[in-house]
Amino acid sequence: MTRGQYDRTLSQAERWARQRADVLDAVALCAPDRRTASVTAACRRARVGRNTFYAHFRDFAQARRVAEERGENELGLAVRRALADRNTPRALLTGLCSAWIQTLASDPRARLLLAEPEDETARTRFAVVIEPMLAEVVERARRDGALSKSADGFRLTAATGALEEIARRAAPDTVESATDAAVDALLRIFR
Repeated sequence: MTRGQYDRTLSQAERWARQRADVLDAVALCAPDRRTASVTAACRRARVGRNTFYAHFRDFAQARRVAEERGENELGLAVRRALADRNTPRALLTGLCSAWIQTLASDPRARLLLAEPEDETARTRFAVVIEPMLAEVVERARRDGALSKSADGFRLTAATGALEEIARRAAPDTVESATDAAVDALLRIFR
């Protein structure tokens, strides 16, 4: 649909929600590259005017934070679904890695969690989000006797770093091989 036109079969609330989602998707696609991270670039990609952007968000930074939160929620939901029916330690690790990698490879909002933070001493949001999930799964696997090492700070940092790099390189068509590599890395770190 061209700019200035809209689907008249949708209610105003539905159009509003669709516009907001389109803007968030555009922000997520523009945000990783700091050179193209701007309101203008997001509006062009979402095919909306600047007034529409500012009707939803105060500035690009706020839109980016909202997109990151949505990505974080999607990642958490994918992990919970993946772990719901898994029982064995290997299945838990595979489910966890598969959910992370699949979500990060396919959802630009979730991919924002991999972006380098402004502060060089800070960790990525991905690291902050996955460490507690990973620690829980590793401790479950350790209690079941599948792993011998606990999820201490250094091992958790090493595992998180490995998973970050694997997730950065993964694409939708490489999810299976990336998952295998991630599970292998985790087993090597925590065995």
